Formats: sequence, structure tokens, C-alpha cells
Amino acid sequence: MAKLTTYMAPGLFYSVMKRAFDAICALLFLLIIAPWFFLIIAIFIRLDSNGPVFFRQKRSGLRGKEFELVKFRTLTDGDHSTDEHGNYREISIDACEVTKVGRFLRKSGIDELPQFINILRGEMSVVGPRPHPILMDVELRKTVLDYDKRLEAKPGLTGWAQVNGQRGPAKDPRIMGKRLEYDLWYIKHKSFFLDAKIIILTILVDLRKISGSK
Repeated sequence: MAKLTTYMAPGLFYSVMKRAFDAICALLFLLIIAPWFFLIIAIFIRLDSNGPVFFRQKRSGLRGKEFELVKFRTLTDGDHSTDEHGNYREISIDACEVTKVGRFLRKSGIDELPQFINILRGEMSVVGPRPHPILMDVELRKTVLDYDKRLEAKPGLTGWAQVNGQRGPAKDPRIMGKRLEYDLWYIKHKSFFLDAKIIILTILVDLRKISGSK
């Protein structure tokens, strides 16, 4: 009898293994680290300002499917997402709306860690293009060519653009254009090796920021 062999296309194999890796990482983090670490962060947030510990906002996911992103609140309580004209409003780390604790959380990247909840749900991945607010996507589609191509990959906690200095406000079409180049390069070249490289670089970048090094 001929030996039966099982074949899985490289793209499908990568997707299945990536999802397994995401789920295991998220589960381990939420079970082992989050219970005590999130409690400490929550205490500092509540001592520093009034309002909820977590911030929730609709973001664009894979192929434009909307999901509710979770992160630690870094701003004073209230809705700061739009300006007086109803346009999307980005807030820099030095803005007056950012709390003292929020400034540290943003600088260190700790504010993003609750997104392991989104990763466990399958809405995000550990590595991929960063998800943007819905209103920001609507505005950038009008000014950035091929913008929606970045939605061909599941959004990530960190990404190739972020480890190459493309972090923070990106509403400016020129900045977003550069970030899009990195996102599309990642989508074209994604692999286990590249994902591992991005995770390691993210940890190193965040550690340097926490320590105050450039």
C-alpha cells in the first residue's frame, strides 16, 4: 500500500502555526503575568486620575472587520477621539490630556499589553500591522494610496513598522505612507523567522525606552 502523505500549503501552515503561537502566548501571559501585573498598573492608574482602568475603542481588523481593542487608559477621563469638527484627533504623548502614569505607560508600551485579550480572541496577532481607529482609517483612505492593503494581515501587538521607528501619531499622510511601506513589506515577507525577529526587537526597544536610553 502506498504510503499516505499529508501536505499543507506553506501559507496555510504558517497561518495555523501563527494562530497556535498567538493563542499559547496570550494564554500564558493572561494566566501567569496579567493577574498580578495588571493589578499593579490598575492601582497606579486609579491613584493618578479618575476614570476606568481600561480604554476600549473600535479598530479595523483583518479585511476591515471591526473589533473592540483593549488597552490601559492613558488619558484623562472622557472622549478625546475627535476635534470640534468631528475629525479624528491624534494625541501625542506630551499632550495635556495624557496623565502622568499614562505618559510612562505609552513610553514603555505597557499600555498595549491588555491587547493579549484581543490576541486570545483571535482578533489580533502578536505580530502584524498595528490596528488604527475606524475614523482614522476612513480619513487615510482618502489620502494614502493602497492604504487598505495593510488590512490583508491580522493586526498585531507590534509590527515591522514599529521596530523601525514608525510608532506614535501617524495621521499625517507622509508619515502613514512610510509606515504603510513597512506594513506591506511585512505582509509580503512574513515568516516565523521575521516574527521572532520583530518580537525580540520590540522587547529591546521597549527596554531601552524604560531605561531612558536612546
